[in-house]
Amino acid sequence: MTGHTMVISAPHVIQLVLNRGRLGYYRVQYDKAGYKWMRADFISKSPHLPGIDRAAFVYDLSAFARSGRTRTVEVLELVRYVVNDTDSEVWEAALTFLRDLESLLWEQSQDEQNALKRFSASIVGDTYMTLGLYAGKNETATKGKMRQLILPVAGRAGIPSLVDDSLKILGSIYDRENGLPGAELPDLPANFMAVTLETVSLGGVWVSEKVLTWV
Repeated sequence: MTGHTMVISAPHVIQLVLNRGRLGYYRVQYDKAGYKWMRADFISKSPHLPGIDRAAFVYDLSAFARSGRTRTVEVLELVRYVVNDTDSEVWEAALTFLRDLESLLWEQSQDEQNALKRFSASIVGDTYMTLGLYAGKNETATKGKMRQLILPVAGRAGIPSLVDDSLKILGSIYDRENGLPGAELPDLPANFMAVTLETVSLGGVWVSEKVLTWV
């Protein structure tokens, strides 16, 4: 897609946002001026750049980082500003990048892997604390979607509150499965068991013998 050039004349437009709504099956790479504008509106959550277009910006930049056309650190710098975002599409774009990056680092040193875990924890930690493990009364579908997206990353990053919650619930499930008195459990997220087992194994935490036996 580098062999043809199209010039668009728009003298009264400050910035063109290409592929609005992610309707086209292509990536957009802006020049320096365009990137600066897009980044500023992404950070400020400008009404000129709604969630679906902020998500597209992350997806496009991530794709160019994977192909070596931009630096990975630029995506990481952008992802930092997802903290406290309330749009699930933006979260999905950011967390997809973090999961992809984790899969690329599995052969790297433990220090590099731990650095990514710390970074991931810094991104999802506050939002996990706000959302919690369980759905609240009259919770919106958006919050539920965000919890589903955040849980796997939070678990793999070993966020302490999620580790504690996971161990408690695993113990309660074990007790109930074996006819022992156990705590009443609320409805758990659909991906809870997979997240929990990853949390307690990848987090390197000590797990009681009875839970290990049940697992």
